Amino acid sequence: MDQSKVAAVVVSGHFAPITCLAAHASECVFATCGSVSRVITWDADQGSKLRHTSLESCGSSMKYDEKGRYLFVGSDQGTVSILDASTLDLVRTHNVFKCPVTSISASPDSKLIAACSRRGDVVVLDEERVLASLRSLSLIHISEP
Repeated sequence: MDQSKVAAVVVSGHFAPITCLAAHASECVFATCGSVSRVITWDADQGSKLRHTSLESCGSSMKYDEKGRYLFVGSDQGTVSILDASTLDLVRTHNVFKCPVTSISASPDSKLIAACSRRGDVVVLDEERVLASLRSLSLIHISEP
């Protein structure tokens, strides 16, 4: 590994442990969420804070869309929030689970968002509504007669 290309950024701005982070797809920016529901975006080159906002519940997963327009944040209360990535303004929040969101992803055009929960549920939604709700078969116990 070429050590001249390794960079370290130390950031300070959360007042509680960081619970999740995401890297921007094309800019030297990353986002973090702390256990007190504070979302912060950072300049990775300078290690400086760009913006911050607070959500209603603690983030448990987060991801930028491929074009870097949106930041999706899943929470420990089962919500999925869509934030404008440049301003951190809240676009919409969906209440999708009764347990923490463990992972979140989006289609390349950001029109569909998928989130899964600790219980194994998966939802597919768009900006307006939940489109599909799926249950993992690995968690369903089928009893034989």
